[in-house]
Amino acid sequence: MKRTPLRRRSKKRAAAGPWIAWVRDYVFRTRSGCQLCHGGAGVNAPHEMHEVVSRAQTRGRPAHERFNPWNCARLCGKCHGDVTARRVDILLVDVDDGCEGSLLRQPRLPGTHGRLVPRYDVPAHAAVEAVALWRLDHPGRGGPHA
Repeated sequence: MKRTPLRRRSKKRAAAGPWIAWVRDYVFRTRSGCQLCHGGAGVNAPHEMHEVVSRAQTRGRPAHERFNPWNCARLCGKCHGDVTARRVDILLVDVDDGCEGSLLRQPRLPGTHGRLVPRYDVPAHAAVEAVALWRLDHPGRGGPHA
């Protein structure tokens, strides 16, 4: 019987793995609990990382522009489910701070598919600051793509 070969990860995607893991660790270290409902962190609480500017919007950009502390929020499973099911949107209180600042939960109106919050784009300074933080945590390495 012939087996189907396993799908290989692209070199670009494999190289992004350590960067995404670092951003996830940073987000979970610096933010306690869900940023939308402010639920307690707890040791075994199942929290997830969510990108405010979606992966579809940032497709083709380098990992440090797509995944950085400005764009990634820590959400509990319930809030993450509500956001991904498009029942609620995430509103950044201060666009300059991004997800490192305060977030608001904006419910969508029933029967509408439109967003009530503005579309965000990851600012250039967010990627630069994220690379600087990476270098502090990884002395001797040039950057996330090095």
